[in-house]
Amino acid sequence: QLQSAEFAARMMKLGCYLFMAVVGFIGFMNMANTIIMNITTKKQEYAVLQAVGMTNKQLNLCLQLQGIMFTAGTICVALIIGLPLGYVLFFYAKHNGIFGMNTYHVPIVPIFIMIFLVGLLQIVLSCVLSSNLKKETLIEKLVVS
Repeated sequence: QLQSAEFAARMMKLGCYLFMAVVGFIGFMNMANTIIMNITTKKQEYAVLQAVGMTNKQLNLCLQLQGIMFTAGTICVALIIGLPLGYVLFFYAKHNGIFGMNTYHVPIVPIFIMIFLVGLLQIVLSCVLSSNLKKETLIEKLVVS
């Protein structure tokens, strides 16, 4: 019985982590879309700033800071909504005797993994988009598409 319950608990945990991976991938795609649309709509503004003296290093810094602010907001919302929701789900499982859950543990390691992955993906995305933006000449960026 104990082995069967432990196996069921492991499968439930694996299913939850797989679900969270899918939700995380959708969230990353949303972040990528937001950053791409931001750069696309502001391409002329960046070109004007570069025409009056903004360097590529400053442009990279600007894009990185925008991404960091978006990422920080995403992480704050995820923690503010996710932690209480996780506790409510635990309380429901405890109250209904699901898998014999009796103690609540804040998932510190998964939280730090999420923060690391979201930050890393944002940095990679900003660098890729910045390099794509640098490939266009100043004139190409200024011309309305």
